[in-house]
Amino acid sequence: PNPFSEYATIHILNPEKVNAVSIIDPLGRVISKLTGVQITNQLEIGQNLKSGIYFVKIQTVKGEQTIIVIKK
Repeated sequence: PNPFSEYATIHILNPEKVNAVSIIDPLGRVISKLTGVQITNQLEIGQNLKSGIYFVKIQTVKGEQTIIVIKK
């Protein structure tokens, strides 16, 4: 769910095609970055985040996608 309280689950259809998943704060600072073997079909993010808005950038071999998540 978005917003979330404890953690958010991101489902990735083809994790082998993902180069990196980054969590970025509103000021553009990279809070966390996962690469390569750390990426699976389901990623749970946000356990260590403070309340606020974050951008999750998913970089693949074909480009990138950014989603917004909100932690309560």
